Amino acid sequence: MRADRLIAVVLLLQARGRMTAPDLAARLGVSVRTIYRDLDALSTAGVPVYADRGAGGGISLPDGYRLDLTALNREEASALFLSTMPGPLADLGGGHILEAALRKVSAALPAGARHEAEQARQRLHLDPAEWWQTHEPVPHLRVVQEAVWQDRRLRLRYRRRDGSSASRLVDPCGLVAKTGVWYLVAAAVATGDSGDLRVFRVSRVEGDRGDRRDCPPPEGL
Repeated sequence: MRADRLIAVVLLLQARGRMTAPDLAARLGVSVRTIYRDLDALSTAGVPVYADRGAGGGISLPDGYRLDLTALNREEASALFLSTMPGPLADLGGGHILEAALRKVSAALPAGARHEAEQARQRLHLDPAEWWQTHEPVPHLRVVQEAVWQDRRLRLRYRRRDGSSASRLVDPCGLVAKTGVWYLVAAAVATGDSGDLRVFRVSRVEGDRGDRRDCPPPEGL
């Protein structure tokens, strides 16, 4: 599938700006020699890839260069449409947005690829939750998500396992969805400094308030 690999090289360079041949080889699971052959093929096809040697060098595309790579093969189209199955994305409120985007993609697909994508969607169901597990209400998930997205400090009213509640001031680092259960990974704040990492079950958050001042995650996370 050399054509797919050549497209992947261009996409990686467009997204990252500059990469070394060993980095590209590691990401694509091929040898460095293969990467150099791919770069020669891209240059022959008119794609302006540049390779700079020495410290700080690497492979790059000109600033602002973009290649129209919207074509999807049948397997990619099927995989993309399967990504709309019920799951964490719906909890975050993004399900209807993805549905709208996929309607636009579907309209642009060739008839054969569109049929296979819809067929895969109708015949395969993906459920991320465990058997017999009840859905946990997460009324404060959106506020927690916004604090994560915007690097804002968050004050939580959190229910412990014994049923008691306590106030927690945290620097959110990320959200994790595990078998249908949402967790907040955050650094506990003590005397204004970021402390140890903690994991909070979002369904146990009883109240939340995001600090309006920006608060970046701890270094190294």
